[in-house]
Amino acid sequence: MKRYQESYWGYEVTLSNGWIHRTIKNTEAFALNKEALKPEFQGPEMGYVLIRGEWNALNKEIEPLWNKHITRTAIMLGAKKLGSAPWILPSGSGFEAEILLPQKTERRLWVGILENNARILHFMVVHSREERSHFEPLATSLISSLQFLRQINPIVIDELGLPLPPKFNLIDPKIILTDIADLSAWKAYKGPANVDALQAFFSRELPVHGWKINEFISYPSASELGFARLNISQAKINLTLGIFPPTENTDQGRFVIKKNQGK
Repeated sequence: MKRYQESYWGYEVTLSNGWIHRTIKNTEAFALNKEALKPEFQGPEMGYVLIRGEWNALNKEIEPLWNKHITRTAIMLGAKKLGSAPWILPSGSGFEAEILLPQKTERRLWVGILENNARILHFMVVHSREERSHFEPLATSLISSLQFLRQINPIVIDELGLPLPPKFNLIDPKIILTDIADLSAWKAYKGPANVDALQAFFSRELPVHGWKINEFISYPSASELGFARLNISQAKINLTLGIFPPTENTDQGRFVIKKNQGK
């Protein structure tokens, strides 16, 4: 048995022996056979589990989000929806359903959605019908083991005491904000996590590391801000943190930090 910790969304699952993990864009994929994660694979042990995070910035009810999710999935696969059922785990609550695939498809598809405050996780389990008795208990065990963490370890802390998301590197702030006059007060980073994952990361890790979130305007929001903005403070330090959505030129996550004067 081994544990996999997702650093941005702050959850952990326990993997039975033989499971492998891959990150595919913004989705975590788990399988018993690495070939199973290739869309064209049709061999034995073709089952897999997918987990994808979503930040509920507008605090929407979970049921409409769920209906949108399963409808989109069914349309994409040419499948029929089956009735949804409530789904409750110690780590959150939501809905689950099996989606009936076309008869010519020798696969089973299960989907679920789980809510934990503003964090929402989407789940998908796919496996062949003939391997159901073998794969389904393993997938159920993996998903049932999910726990949301108070904080992640280890974590990088910058010289101001700010927790930094993994795999993010310093860049020139003017790449993001071209009208900065004084660069001495600014820092900027880019990395593999999207704007949703970064909001989940900072909303969790900042308070743990002693930062007070005085203002948090999520992205998207009812305002025309166009990015997520947090005003945070610790002791005599006051910072503004801006988290930006992707652009036509990059799909990488980006954020800037401004040290406010006089604090």
